[in-house]
Amino acid sequence: MSLENTQFIGSFVTVSLALISGYLLLIKLRESFKERPDPKITYATIAEVDKLRELVLQQQRDTKADFTSAHALIHKNAEHLARLIAQSENVMQRIQELSVKTDRMQLKQ
Repeated sequence: MSLENTQFIGSFVTVSLALISGYLLLIKLRESFKERPDPKITYATIAEVDKLRELVLQQQRDTKADFTSAHALIHKNAEHLARLIAQSENVMQRIQELSVKTDRMQLKQ
């Protein structure tokens, strides 16, 4: 074997070992950062997640309907209150008129 062949083989082995060790290091790093499932946590299936999503959407629709009906009731109550206020003003005016009439009647007697 000549000196050139040994230098070539030595550098080839060195480069090969460096590449192999880099590859192994990369595999170990990948393994260490790999996501491992926690055995204490239970995982949901896609069907369960879809069912939960549908339940949440149904709850949102029900809540929206409840708010709409509550808004309608509040609006109706506000209208009734406005009517009652107008009627009370009319009643107060009539009471004042009647009190004036009764005062006049008492003065005439």
